[in-house]
Amino acid sequence: MEPDKTVIELRRRAERKTVLYDQLFERAKRRIKTNRELALVGVKNHAEHERIELLYDQEESDASDDVKRWADLVVRAQEHSQIDEKSGLYREAAFAEWYAQAVSRLKPNQIAVLVAFDLDGFKVLNTTIGHTAADGILREGGEAMQSAIRADDAGCRIGGDEFMVLLSHMPEETDVRAALSRLCTRIGAIVWGQKQQQLSASLGAVIVRAADAPYFNESRAAADLGSNVSKSLGRRRLTLIDGEQYGTYRLMDGVVEGQSTIICSYDGAGLVADLEATPEQCYHEVMTG
Repeated sequence: MEPDKTVIELRRRAERKTVLYDQLFERAKRRIKTNRELALVGVKNHAEHERIELLYDQEESDASDDVKRWADLVVRAQEHSQIDEKSGLYREAAFAEWYAQAVSRLKPNQIAVLVAFDLDGFKVLNTTIGHTAADGILREGGEAMQSAIRADDAGCRIGGDEFMVLLSHMPEETDVRAALSRLCTRIGAIVWGQKQQQLSASLGAVIVRAADAPYFNESRAAADLGSNVSKSLGRRRLTLIDGEQYGTYRLMDGVVEGQSTIICSYDGAGLVADLEATPEQCYHEVMTG
């Protein structure tokens, strides 16, 4: 007897998930292997060597579980048309679901980073090169984002030239600016027009911790606020938000530069917000100062 359509579709779904899992887990294993080798350089103590090996064995096991969940989400998103056709990234609803799952699995010593950004001058670009060519830029932007993040992270196109990225399950001591520099460098590698102008972005990033576990809309509002601060200060900037503290950094060739220990700053001088100011007061100072 011929299998019915439901059985056939379930088999096809399982096959798609298996293929996607194999591809993503291979990427994750390569990254972990590189990090493991770097961590073991110069380690001669046998006990320390074993401790590091165990840590990376556990990371590989955790990555396997994360990738399985991610592959399941992607397949379901594709089935429900939740993948944006122009960029190949999540649409907002699927991305919000991924955010909720990722944040719920954060450990006390881990953080996630939600990033919101616009492509600088995209409206002018759209008018200059036309909609079809501009759609090509969006595709390149989606590919750049996917190549800059890990297999268990996720990217999203909100609409127009608005994007979001979630970097999940990173150690507390992670250099967030270095991680975001990789994303900015990939975006800056995209060029357009006869003059080969570089693409750039104005980013807002909010650090999310397990103890806070804010809802997606709360984190998105904070990241959007940071992106607006970056744009108001001259674009090509990253505004990093950690609780009540804001730091704004310039992007030079995609690399996040400078030191910022105050809530808001403009190239380290000029605008300086009161350290006791709330984010809303800080934002008001930036937008009106």
